[in-house]
Amino acid sequence: MPEELIVAEIQQTFFEYRTNFKEPITVFWSGGRQAEIVDAMHEALASWGVGIENIAWNQGAKNLRELQLTFGVPSLFASIQVGVIGVTMTAINPDWSQAPVLVSMFQAGMDALKGATRQQLQSQQTTLGFHLKPPDKRPFRETIAQFVNAKALGTDDAAMFGMSVYY
Repeated sequence: MPEELIVAEIQQTFFEYRTNFKEPITVFWSGGRQAEIVDAMHEALASWGVGIENIAWNQGAKNLRELQLTFGVPSLFASIQVGVIGVTMTAINPDWSQAPVLVSMFQAGMDALKGATRQQLQSQQTTLGFHLKPPDKRPFRETIAQFVNAKALGTDDAAMFGMSVYY
């Protein structure tokens, strides 16, 4: 008889898309041309309610890699962070029935950014995360352990296990 599957409650989801430019866009920071990015992105994201108050500049950066502009999209619980070497698009606990709207917003932002910087993209990475709550009273470690091959890790006395899938 097959083992009954446990259905877990998804408490929170997280989506992140990262891409790197083929060449860093340092000219926009060192040349004081951030306004070109701000103007293009603000115009592209205005349809989703992004106003000037939703645009933040990381003024406390300790190095060039930490410099970034963040465009918050509160209506979609999303943001687009533009840095010198790439872009990160994030949605926290999105309403998946609104996925086409989220994709359209991210695409509009990317199109505006590519137009303003005239940069090609080099690499891409997507992450989809779930915070799960098991439906039964078993400890979470015990529930997640069924998805982890502890022998392959060389230990079965870890305080906690996690699981990730990468493609």
